[in-house]
Amino acid sequence: MDIYDNLLTIAQRAGWRELRITEGSFGTAVAGIHPDSCEGYITEVPRYDQNLNAVHEVEMLLTNEEMWAYSTHLLDLTLDNPEYNRITAPAWLKVEALIRTFKGGEA
Repeated sequence: MDIYDNLLTIAQRAGWRELRITEGSFGTAVAGIHPDSCEGYITEVPRYDQNLNAVHEVEMLLTNEEMWAYSTHLLDLTLDNPEYNRITAPAWLKVEALIRTFKGGEA
């Protein structure tokens, strides 16, 4: 699974609508309608793998059961990457834990 599939999965769970992968002069991106948009304009989805604030917004939407699974996956991933822990994990590692949580098991 590539990063754009991961971004689609996370954006969908975060409430984005009409999601699509777009190709443009600046490269590939994921776009859709923001969950809080009432006008329905298509905008670029955050690069969750590069943006801890965007990841935190998704973390806040997790159910209790999902949070337990997410914490477990993040712990497993940080044990594999000794330079990080659950507190200092970078956005890309948290995205991997979110994908494992949403898809079940290892992504």
